[in-house]
Amino acid sequence: MRPLTEREKEIESLEKKFPKDADEYYQLASLYSEKESESLTDQINITLNITMAAKRGHPEAQNQLGFCYDNGVRTTGKNHAKAGEYYRLAAEQGLKDAQNNLGCWYFEGLGVEKNPVEAYAWVSISGNSENTNAIAEELSDGQLSQAKKRATELFEKYGSGK
Repeated sequence: MRPLTEREKEIESLEKKFPKDADEYYQLASLYSEKESESLTDQINITLNITMAAKRGHPEAQNQLGFCYDNGVRTTGKNHAKAGEYYRLAAEQGLKDAQNNLGCWYFEGLGVEKNPVEAYAWVSISGNSENTNAIAEELSDGQLSQAKKRATELFEKYGSGK
C-alpha cells in the first residue's frame, strides 16, 4: 500500500473531526478537488461537502452550489429555482460574485422573476460596472432612478462583502 500524500493526510484528519462547521466542510471539498486524480468517490465527496457547507451558511459554497444547479454539474440536472435560491443566500452574505450572478438572473428571469430594476441593483452592488452599465442601457429613466435607490438599500444591507 502506498503512503498517503500530504493532501490525503489533511483529508483524513479533517474527515475524523465531528461535528464540522461550514468552513471545514468547504475546506474538505477544496481538498478533494485539489487531489491529483479525482475518482468518482472524490466527486461525490466534493458535492457532499459543498452542500453541507452551503447549508451551514458558507457563502462561497452557496455560490458554487448555485453554479452546480445552474449548469447541471454534480447535481441531477439543471434546476434554476435551486440555483437562484443559493445565489440569493450567498448574495445576502455580501459575496460579490453571487450578487452579480443574482442580478444577471433577475435580468434574464432565470430561477427568479424577471425584474430589471432588481437586476441593476444587485449587479451594481457587486461592483461589476460592465454589467451595471449594460443593464442601465435597458432601463427607462424612471426605472433607473428606482434601481439606483434599490441599489443603495441593498448596499447598506449587503454591500461591503467579498
